[in-house]
Amino acid sequence: MPRNPGLVPYLDAQSKRWILSIPASLAKDCKRRKEKFATEREAKDRALVVRKSLEQNSKLPGDATPDLVRSAIHYEKVFQVFGFSGLAEACADFEKRLNMEQRSPALRELVKAYLADYPKDSTRKKWEWLEAKFSPGFFDHSTGTMDVDFWRDELAAAERRNAWAPATFNEALTMLRSLFRHSVALGKITRNPLEAIRQRAIAARKVAILEPGQLRDLLTRCLNEAPEMALYFAVLCFGGLRPVAEFESSNGVTWEDVLWSQGLLRVRDTKNQEKTG
Repeated sequence: MPRNPGLVPYLDAQSKRWILSIPASLAKDCKRRKEKFATEREAKDRALVVRKSLEQNSKLPGDATPDLVRSAIHYEKVFQVFGFSGLAEACADFEKRLNMEQRSPALRELVKAYLADYPKDSTRKKWEWLEAKFSPGFFDHSTGTMDVDFWRDELAAAERRNAWAPATFNEALTMLRSLFRHSVALGKITRNPLEAIRQRAIAARKVAILEPGQLRDLLTRCLNEAPEMALYFAVLCFGGLRPVAEFESSNGVTWEDVLWSQGLLRVRDTKNQEKTG
C-alpha cells in the first residue's frame, strides 16, 4: 500500500472540525482534497474506507490480466445500456453513492423529516411505538450501513423479541418502507432497502357468525341480566351494523335516528360512506 500520512485525521483548531486529506490518486481531477467531519469517529470511518480503496488499487497492476482487460471492455458497453457513457462514469457514480452513504443521516433524522411533513399526533405515536420495539439507541444508527440483509435480520429479531403476529410485522415493515421512500424523494438517502423485504403471510380466517339458536340465547340472557344490551345486540345483528362505525363515531346512531312510525333506522355514518354514499 502506498505511504500516505494524510490518512490520519486531525482536528482543525479554527473550525473545530476533523480533517481527512484524500490522496490525489483517488480523486477524479488528480488533486488532493480535504474532507471535513463533525466527529473523530466519522473521520476515522472515512479513512478506513479510503485505506481499503488504496489496498485494492495497489493490487490492480498485477491483476490486470488479458481476461480482466477484455471484461473491462465488455462492461464498457454494459454500462452504456444503463445510461452511463461507460465504465468510468459508472464507477464515478458508484463512488459518489459510496461517499454519500458514509455521510448518511441517522434513522432518527429520517423520522424527524417524515414527521415534519406528516405532523399528525397519531403518526408520531406510531413511530414512538416502533422505536420501543427495537434495541435501545437503534434509531441513532447511521442509515448508510442499513442494507437489505441488515433490515431482514433486525426485523426478524424484533419479531421474535416482541412476539409479533404477522399483521404486526407487516405494519412495522409498511411504516419503514414509507419512511425510506419519503427519504429517497427528499434526497437524504439513495435507495430504499425495505422494498426487497417480503411481508409475512396472514392465514385467512372465517368470520364467526352466530347461529339462530346462539343469537336467541344471547338476547334471552341480555333480557334477564342487562335489558339495555338486548336492544343494542338486536340492532347490531338484525341491522347488519358495525359497533365502531355506527355507534361509537361522532355521527353514530342516536335515538333520533330510530323512526318508530316508519319502522326504519337511519344510519348517517358508515365505514364505506365515501365509496357507497
